[in-house]
Amino acid sequence: VLAKETEGMVGAEIASICGKAARAAIREFLLARRSAGEGGESKQKNISKLKITRKHFTGALKDANTANH
Repeated sequence: VLAKETEGMVGAEIASICGKAARAAIREFLLARRSAGEGGESKQKNISKLKITRKHFTGALKDANTANH
């Protein structure tokens, strides 16, 4: 799906989209963990819950499309 939505883009643009999606997922993960009051050892245990989803890519693609127009 990502390939279809990034047709015509160069590698640097796709890498930027992937980076933005990853940063969005990390930001969301950290905010959720902070609001849950997690800390200490639970930080390392819960890192496996970090997921980069389509929602993150959709947001990054929207940003990229807005910047290109």
